[in-house]
Amino acid sequence: MTYKTILAHLDGGPTGTQTLQIADQLAARFDAHLVAVYGTEWPMFAMAAMDPAAGDLLRYQIEAEESARATARAQIAAVESATGRPIEWREIRADLAYSLAVHACHADL
Repeated sequence: MTYKTILAHLDGGPTGTQTLQIADQLAARFDAHLVAVYGTEWPMFAMAAMDPAAGDLLRYQIEAEESARATARAQIAAVESATGRPIEWREIRADLAYSLAVHACHADL
């Protein structure tokens, strides 16, 4: 069996580099295209309209998400630099589980 597209989910966590390294090894083995999909659950913006104190929590969540996104991009850059192979970046800004499932339907692994 051969694979043409391999999908790896990144969330900006500490295991992202290892996930990408394993996915990249498989992509190299099968001469496949590697796609990294970044996604985390987005905060509920409507909650800020209901509770004035929620604005601070919302800002904190947005800052944490921006930091996680930057970490995921750095992980991709590190693996690309080490291997010399490109990794496609995709970003989910919608329902994470559903969106990952849609992206997975278009990948072999």
